[in-house]
Amino acid sequence: KLEEKMKKIMESKQNLKLGQIVFLGSTKLANMDLYDYLRDTTSFSIYNESVPKLKIEDLEKCVEMISNLQPSKLFISIGEEEIKNEKLDIDDFISKYEWFLYKINQKCKNCTLYIISLNEENDIAKKVNKRLQKLSEECGCRFIKLIGNSICDFISTIKVYLRKFPINFVEAMMYS
Repeated sequence: KLEEKMKKIMESKQNLKLGQIVFLGSTKLANMDLYDYLRDTTSFSIYNESVPKLKIEDLEKCVEMISNLQPSKLFISIGEEEIKNEKLDIDDFISKYEWFLYKINQKCKNCTLYIISLNEENDIAKKVNKRLQKLSEECGCRFIKLIGNSICDFISTIKVYLRKFPINFVEAMMYS
């Protein structure tokens, strides 16, 4: 499926707008119609390049796909497949995540990177989230902590990051 998605982007590149908002994640994000949920939140186009069962090992293949879009904002949600493995090597996972961030930062110079927390309530997910938050601080990314498991919770958490800042007081009260 990843190869199909990459081929589709390469074929339709002339129809894509550069500098827009891109989501890259695994199964949960791949199954969301983010454009429908978020289109009224921003003036940017929203591209959901998520792939079911996408794993950290596949991110290297995604660098070219993402760099072809030259997003202004990239939201990354990787790890939901990995945390199912009780023997996950978290150091290796974070190392691969960091390498992906580095490669994207090299190829997408005007892109703000957002790391979305894993929304699972097990010990592995909690450990990974702590490390992802630390990684985001070290790499100059923004960390988004998801609260709740529903699509509505996801959308209400994410939509504030889609806005162009600064926002006025009335808009800020809507998100408090």
